[in-house]
Amino acid sequence: MKLVVSEQGIYLLFKPLVKAEAIIIHEDQVIAAGAYEKLSTTPGISEEIVFKKPLGPGFVDSHLHLDSIGFEKIVRELHGKNILSVLKELKQRGRRIGEWIVSGRLNPVVLEEGRMPIRSEIDGFISDEPVLIIHQSGHVGVLNTIGVRKATSILGSPDGLDVEHGYIYESSLWKLLAYIRSQAGDTELIDAFSKGFEVLRNHGVSAIGLAGIRLNEFKSLLDLYMREKVAIRTYAYILVDELTIHREEFHMVLKLEYPRKLSIKGIKILIDGALGPWTALLSDDYADAPGVRGVCNVSMNTIKDALKFSEEHGLQLAMHAIGDAALDIALDALKSAVNPSLHRIEHASLVRDDQLEAIKSLKPIIVVQPRFILSDKWMFSRVGERRIRWVYRFKTLSKAARLALSTDSPVEPVAPFETVYAAVSRGLLDGIDYGYDYSIEALTLLEALDFYTRGGAYALMDEKLGCLLPGCYGDVVEYSEDPLKTRNISELRSISARLVSF
Repeated sequence: MKLVVSEQGIYLLFKPLVKAEAIIIHEDQVIAAGAYEKLSTTPGISEEIVFKKPLGPGFVDSHLHLDSIGFEKIVRELHGKNILSVLKELKQRGRRIGEWIVSGRLNPVVLEEGRMPIRSEIDGFISDEPVLIIHQSGHVGVLNTIGVRKATSILGSPDGLDVEHGYIYESSLWKLLAYIRSQAGDTELIDAFSKGFEVLRNHGVSAIGLAGIRLNEFKSLLDLYMREKVAIRTYAYILVDELTIHREEFHMVLKLEYPRKLSIKGIKILIDGALGPWTALLSDDYADAPGVRGVCNVSMNTIKDALKFSEEHGLQLAMHAIGDAALDIALDALKSAVNPSLHRIEHASLVRDDQLEAIKSLKPIIVVQPRFILSDKWMFSRVGERRIRWVYRFKTLSKAARLALSTDSPVEPVAPFETVYAAVSRGLLDGIDYGYDYSIEALTLLEALDFYTRGGAYALMDEKLGCLLPGCYGDVVEYSEDPLKTRNISELRSISARLVSF
């Protein structure tokens, strides 16, 4: 048994706020918490570990993309100031996976042109090898001419491709990425997972919801867990395409014996796209793109089949629904669920008033990403004045359903206090033009920390996560500063966290 002590105290729970001087951890579980004087005399303590900084429970990021975080480390993001510098960087430092040159995420908002490059511009730098540049959202990419040709051959049709500009959208992009990553081989895939875990550990994330992974990738992840001691607890959500195409294999994988910190938790469905590339499904036209309402990636039959399969096998259904029309589809599907409160809605970025009653009735778990507020500086122009009050309604949703905070990393940074800061500030200090008018949707600091720990635990259906009370996992995080002693909101961004190894 290990006695863990902090000179500044240990947060066991944030809501209600519970703090102690020390905890005892035995076989990866907290067995006692309280005053140092009392716990230090407990028989059987083999080691006493004292920290000068405050401690707390590990952050639970219930929606991120581990493979993408790892591949970002392998392929590197593009950081040019304009399209010309981005393409020069890609030519010099682009990572080859199989025959493809693939970039990390690119945020067009930071470029002088404010847009992604197009096919002909990439051709001017790289024309003899296929190139894929991925948008920050992960819902659109851009190809050069040879990339368009090869993608059409791989996909079997030009569906989802804008051949003129080289853009590739939604499910077509994901299928192409799956093909490219299949060329990487198990060694490179496992390397990506390992790099992803290192990033998480260094930011104090102890448990994750792996929001969309293919069966072959899960098998590589399983291999990594069997070979190495992995600190992060991973709860995987398998992409619905795998159920549709490889149903028997899915059944077989569910019967495998998993290591203690790895499990399959559910099925991931992407109903729509993202607001950045105008692919999130809205009930009315985009304010800055008349005639465009986004895309629907899946049929209701597929959703209900996945829901039925999930409930038969004790799994959750996690439905990506960013636009309000996509949320309509998710809520409609949940009406046929045996227990809708066990299932998840991812994002819920736009929520109409009339949808709140259905949410209150069904009580799904809603997993949100507060840092989208800081990234989506264009939101007002995208949805317009009438709908801006529907955006990122965290406080309202927390009263209607079970709320969990997450990052969708690598779309947003893994760093937990970036997410906490965004949830508490709602962009008031970052030039977000609608932040002041709708600051009523901001969370308190304790709410944000609770939804990022215990909220995530509920989203992953593991009550031992996100706390350090007796009976919880002994996943301890050390903070660089005490988050509850910050003098102003902006100081939250400077706090770092790391997962402690015992």
